[in-house]
Amino acid sequence: MGTQIQSTNEPGATTFGLPRVGGACAIAYVLLVIVVLILLGALDLLQTDLSADEVLTRLDEDRGLALTTGWLFVLAPFPLAVAGLAMFNLIRRAGSWTLIAPVAFVGGSLLALIRNVLLVAMADELAPAYAAANPDERSELAAVGDTMLSYGYVIGDVLGGVLAGGAGVGLFSLAILVTGLAPRWVGWLGLAAAIGGGLLTPLAPTTALVEALNAVGGLAFFLWMIVIGAVLWRSGEPTAHEDRRIG
Repeated sequence: MGTQIQSTNEPGATTFGLPRVGGACAIAYVLLVIVVLILLGALDLLQTDLSADEVLTRLDEDRGLALTTGWLFVLAPFPLAVAGLAMFNLIRRAGSWTLIAPVAFVGGSLLALIRNVLLVAMADELAPAYAAANPDERSELAAVGDTMLSYGYVIGDVLGGVLAGGAGVGLFSLAILVTGLAPRWVGWLGLAAAIGGGLLTPLAPTTALVEALNAVGGLAFFLWMIVIGAVLWRSGEPTAHEDRRIG
């Protein structure tokens, strides 16, 4: 059964409290990531096996687009974190254990932010220096770029993915199943996304099967975020002094 939520808003009132802000942020995050992926495709940077030399060269070929993409990437974790806080506000009645969910979700988002800032630094400073350098200097700059890419992957993709996409999404989804704040399939979708798109991230490079499962889990995560955005938005709908259920 769904969990009852008391509302004391006046009929016809318009509210933009945390639930609705969080819902809008969840949808905005997905849209922002789609835009970033399109721009990365335009920069020919969607491949996962590019060398530092290739990345720096492509970043320098269109620095304006690269910097725009980087700064949009930097913005992405912020609406994600707000959505996580709004989700916690909704599921905290399930017990004190739910506090772990926003800590992991927001913490993973901040780790992703570090990765994204590294991309901006590469586009703004390292790429033009690489383009203007002689062959010997390019080797040194490429080594710096390779280190930045490696740290970005470990911090943002692996640690951030496990925390936000694995632990955070998984616990939020478990709370949905416990409280009935949304249809049960939303909880199961979130658990699938947490396992495939989050917890399997460190193992993704090992085999093609795990990499495919990780990709499917990533798609499930974005679908889950869209649904959660709708759930949060509906939870902020005003009603006239009556109980209501979400889902």
